[in-house]
Amino acid sequence: MDQYILQDTFPEVFAADVDPGTAEIMAATQRPASASAQEEGVTKAAWKTIPSFSSSVARVGSAEA
Repeated sequence: MDQYILQDTFPEVFAADVDPGTAEIMAATQRPASASAQEEGVTKAAWKTIPSFSSSVARVGSAEA
């Protein structure tokens, strides 16, 4: 089963910060995600190895920084 975002809701749910013309093109040309993208198991937690903005802000604002 393919999954995709409905074209009429695409700008609001996926491209809110994109100009309307570009969002319309993105909605029309999106490729559907395969169901396996949500069904396959996770092999390791990415948050343990990939830095994120929120964790770096927390470190900068902490007494340990």
